[in-house]
Amino acid sequence: MTNSEKYKTPENKTLTVADFRNALFLKFNKPTMYWALMAMLLSYFYNLSVLNYSAIGSNELRIYDFAGLFLFYFYFTNFSYVEYFIKTQPFLVGLHQFLKYCLFSLLFTLFFSIYFERYLYFFSGILYLYHFYVFFLTAVFLSILMRSAKHLKTFVTVSLVLSIIAFLIVILQNLGIVPFLWGETYKKIYHSFLSGTFGPNKIVSGMSALIMSVLSIGLINTKGVTISRGIIYTNLCLALLALMISGSRTAYVGLGVFLLYFAIRQPFSIVYSSIGLGFFLTLLAVTQPGLLQKTIEVYENRVEKKISDEEDLKNANVNQLYEDLGAGRNRLLVYYSNLLAEEYYFLPLGRGFNNRILTGSSAHNMYLSLIYEVGLVGVIMYVRWLILYLFVRMRRLRVLETTLHGLILSMLVTLFFGEHLYVYRALFGLAGLFLFVATVLTSPLFLAKSDPERIQNFPEN
Repeated sequence: MTNSEKYKTPENKTLTVADFRNALFLKFNKPTMYWALMAMLLSYFYNLSVLNYSAIGSNELRIYDFAGLFLFYFYFTNFSYVEYFIKTQPFLVGLHQFLKYCLFSLLFTLFFSIYFERYLYFFSGILYLYHFYVFFLTAVFLSILMRSAKHLKTFVTVSLVLSIIAFLIVILQNLGIVPFLWGETYKKIYHSFLSGTFGPNKIVSGMSALIMSVLSIGLINTKGVTISRGIIYTNLCLALLALMISGSRTAYVGLGVFLLYFAIRQPFSIVYSSIGLGFFLTLLAVTQPGLLQKTIEVYENRVEKKISDEEDLKNANVNQLYEDLGAGRNRLLVYYSNLLAEEYYFLPLGRGFNNRILTGSSAHNMYLSLIYEVGLVGVIMYVRWLILYLFVRMRRLRVLETTLHGLILSMLVTLFFGEHLYVYRALFGLAGLFLFVATVLTSPLFLAKSDPERIQNFPEN
């Protein structure tokens, strides 16, 4: 959609797309919106609860539970205009359509919850979908405010600083300086896994590290970025170190996919990124040899020692490698495949969003889980949303375009081994962090080239 295309407001005043976006910037560029978005950004790196209550068992509320209320207020009080803005970018439309379908499929979840008298699944489904909508609205409102280069720089700089602090906590935990932060219940469930403030699971810290590493690589190699190179390189180094310490094999695969694609498309940029990383590794080997050795040991224990026969790796025996490294995912694959085959009449529409009443756990495969819950219709809509990012073109910013496409390809591959871009657990904000980074990488599509102050009288909703 070009800037020459027209939109009509409910008052029939005709605006260009650029005028419309500028007007929305003026409308939403308020302290309440700004700080609500800042709170959302903080919540992606600080997942610890801020309020505990006992409505249905032991429950916790996090920062995004509260900040999201402000975003929903702005959304509903400016519904027509936000909906218009969403329609200006296909990838926003794609996710919005998927979320609306998930909302519809909650009716199926309600039916099964009543039938099996498992009401908690329906109520947790409402909470999880609320989180997904909040993450989406954060991306939408960030896209609006990022028309200002000043706001864009501020949000990205804050995210990098928060990321540095969060990954530093993870590293200090592994050095025995900072204790486990998630309480005894999580300590037992996740075997004292050290993930700082991200969430007590390997996939959370690992994928967070991957996503922030990708952002740093894109920023380092993009001309015109005014953010301190020192901050960006520090984040990249700490994120990669935290990724390796996490032991998340899914994150390892994601990093490999991204680096392969980026190296093919931007070979000189990958060399440039490696220079600073090389200095960091040298410094780490000299000052903290124990930490570097632990990183190597984690990788060996999580990958090399899990492979039963080295010949499988040399011969690319995918089936055996998947069994060795999949942590039981091969059995879940068979189990869910049999479920889908036996109850094929659920394939078109699924059993309902967050409906795991009969399985108790996810498939650890995004595509199988989606087919089970929201059917073929839902999984097609979900994959379509991600693929729409691959059609984004930024001719003058090829590095950012390559970074975005590499991130999407990385996600499309790793979603075969997990549900990190979903909302299966209330304490994980990975989907939100991904949407933030995707919004930053696509921000040139929204940046204003003209003075937004030239439109003053915007019709009230």
